[in-house]
Amino acid sequence: MGMSVLGPDINESIYKFSVNAEGQIRFGLGAIKGVGEAAVQSIIDERNANGKFSSIFDLVKRVNLRAANKKTFESLANAGAFDSFGIHRAAYFHHEVNETGNFLEKVLRFGANYQDSLSASQSSLFGSGTAAQIPEPKVPVCEEWGFLQKLRYEKEVVGFYISGHPLDEFQYDIDKFCTARVSDLKIVSMFSGNKFESNADANKVSSEDEEPSANDQSLERFDKIKNTSLRLYGAVNNLFLLTKYSGQDPEVFNGIDANFYPRPRVYTVGLSLDF
Repeated sequence: MGMSVLGPDINESIYKFSVNAEGQIRFGLGAIKGVGEAAVQSIIDERNANGKFSSIFDLVKRVNLRAANKKTFESLANAGAFDSFGIHRAAYFHHEVNETGNFLEKVLRFGANYQDSLSASQSSLFGSGTAAQIPEPKVPVCEEWGFLQKLRYEKEVVGFYISGHPLDEFQYDIDKFCTARVSDLKIVSMFSGNKFESNADANKVSSEDEEPSANDQSLERFDKIKNTSLRLYGAVNNLFLLTKYSGQDPEVFNGIDANFYPRPRVYTVGLSLDF
């Protein structure tokens, strides 16, 4: 359909999925695991009343921290909702040596102290109505998460990949090396009379591949791939290797030399199909 799906953003997302001014779908804050409706409503109300948040420090000074607690902020950070602030996700969870709490916990304490100071000033008989000057915590200098680690934390709170896919870094290899898709294994199983099975998830079709049905299109594909060598990538817990598929059950190998397959959980699988 040509529509882009963007990740959650603290300055644009609402509770549910929405469409922004550019016609792109924006992920809703309410769909993030660990982020409650009260927290989202507090963020949206403050944003509508006083404008977008300029930084993570501006956010904790303005939002109701009783509604949006530590768990809320952790989930938002992992989901990428704070990416527009220019601080990478690993920094929020970085813990300096000999210091109490990680950076995100320091930020929340800063926000709570600021709001307490502002409240005390406003309630004072001679108060000026402004909070005392409280220094902002220093953003830590630390290594960013690797691509796969960032996606793993993102999926834990969102439920699927938004900012990328674990196989993106192997796209060149896939384009130049692979001659088949995982769904082709289903087609082979369908028309060969042998059911392809594995104790891993290798026989599961990926989200990009719909499970084929026994129709003319699948039969046409089967005619093209039989008696050929199929090359594909598979991200599975146990490496599977299908060789000389001639009415025999596929061979399953579970102890492949890690030095030969150095990429974690992403394996090159060569399939030789003989009918």
